[in-house]
Amino acid sequence: MAVSLVRVWDGRGDLLAFSGPGTERVRIETGRTARTSLTLRRSGLDAAAPPAPPLDEHVAVGPGEAPPAWLPCADVIVRDAPSRALAALRSDYPGCLVAAVASRSGGWELAVAGWRFALVPLGRAAAAAAAADDVASYASAVHAWVASGRPVGALGTATLTLARGRGGTDQGGGSDRASCSLTASSWGDFRTA
Repeated sequence: MAVSLVRVWDGRGDLLAFSGPGTERVRIETGRTARTSLTLRRSGLDAAAPPAPPLDEHVAVGPGEAPPAWLPCADVIVRDAPSRALAALRSDYPGCLVAAVASRSGGWELAVAGWRFALVPLGRAAAAAAAADDVASYASAVHAWVASGRPVGALGTATLTLARGRGGTDQGGGSDRASCSLTASSWGDFRTA
């Protein structure tokens, strides 16, 4: 998944038509009643879009090795080796809205628009660190959240649930699910931090 075009729909409409390889659902819960369901579809950069217009469309680089020429073009960067600090990554690639890096402690940190979040696995996934591919999906969902004008601060205590497969996060059955919570801190301007 080194470089992909990610298209995101807001969960309304005929989303089952978008099911299939490369399709994921991420549910974001920011409170007891505030839920947003997003459908993500990763594809090659030359893939045709489904007929419904997406809520968000962005280039994601990572996890894994990617040609360095793609990094300045990336809207989302995920690095699964704890070699770069979030501030340095954001400073080097100012066009990147969301960056996620593996921390030296084995967890993940995510940065967006003046905030730093820790991804904390929940439920049966709590014993293990979040997988890099899951983190890439969470980062893409956060990108869609921010690009659609939703407040970043609302994610400070959010729970994100990822489902792959035909069932999606709202239908039950047929899905591989993982959940993470976000804990946040304001971190100032990443270009100067």
